[in-house]
This record gives sequence, structure tokens and C-alpha cells, in this order.
Amino acid sequence: MYIAKPNLNNTAGMKEFATKAEAANYLEEYTGHSMGYEINKSYKKQLISEGVSKSEAHELSKEYDWELIDKIYEV
Repeated sequence: MYIAKPNLNNTAGMKEFATKAEAANYLEEYTGHSMGYEINKSYKKQLISEGVSKSEAHELSKEYDWELIDKIYEV
């Protein structure tokens, strides 16, 4: 589970989501700001070596800028 917290000073608008992508989409709609992501290549390679499909590994290895500013975090 991932928590999306649009306001750092209070819990207004805070919601739980199953994936980081859903949380990022919610924050973009809520705030009106779009933020990017980067692919963690070493984690993607690790997932593929463990048998995860390439497309799923690509989605799982995304690190959103929302996480860097503590607006998305894993529970």
C-alpha cells in the first residue's frame, strides 16, 4: 500500500493506493502539478533476473519525484 499526501502540514486529501502509479496520478490531479520519474536500472535488472516480465519490472522500478519530496510513501 502507498499513501499519497498532497499537503505536508495536514492530512487533508490523504488517500491510500495499491500502486505508486495510482498515487502519483491522484497527486497530479489533486495538485495540478505534473512530476516525472526515473527508472532504477539495477532494481529492474534484479527483478528480471528473478523472473518478473520486462514490462512489469519497468513499472515496479519507477521512482517518482513525488517520493523524493515525501508526498508518496509505502506503508
